[in-house]
Amino acid sequence: MLKILLISFMVINLFGCSKAKDTLYSYFPSAASNSKTSIQKSKGGSTAATIKKKDINWYKKSARLGNSNSQYILGNAYFKGKQYSTAMKYYKQAAKNKHAKAQFKLALMYHLGKGTKEGEFSRKKSTKDWLKKAKSNGSVEARKAWRQLKISDYWCLGGLCY
Repeated sequence: MLKILLISFMVINLFGCSKAKDTLYSYFPSAASNSKTSIQKSKGGSTAATIKKKDINWYKKSARLGNSNSQYILGNAYFKGKQYSTAMKYYKQAAKNKHAKAQFKLALMYHLGKGTKEGEFSRKKSTKDWLKKAKSNGSVEARKAWRQLKISDYWCLGGLCY
């Protein structure tokens, strides 16, 4: 009986989230926009920055010193350049420094499965945890996403959410 309930809950949850994923991408900078904070890979595999190389280096130095705004900006830039694991690294640094927007975007990256190799159920746990932190730090977007993704309906057991 428990198996049937879990399977039906997962199927309902999977179909319910498919529409939400498209709108979640709107919270991230688009690769098509002409913003000055993007980093894109060139064909040779190296990183070609659309902002000046010395500016990227300054952001990286500032991020190493613990500046959460620089960490967040670098996270946005790498996400825009589709370097998701690097974006996640910088979002995590800023999120640990209680940067609400970084916590929110980190939660969305876990939800979307970008930059992580975790399984679906542990990603849901991370999504829930980071959204909760972003909400408590005053992120309005996190409150909207909490309702949109129906996070309060997640059923967690032993560090995994269903």
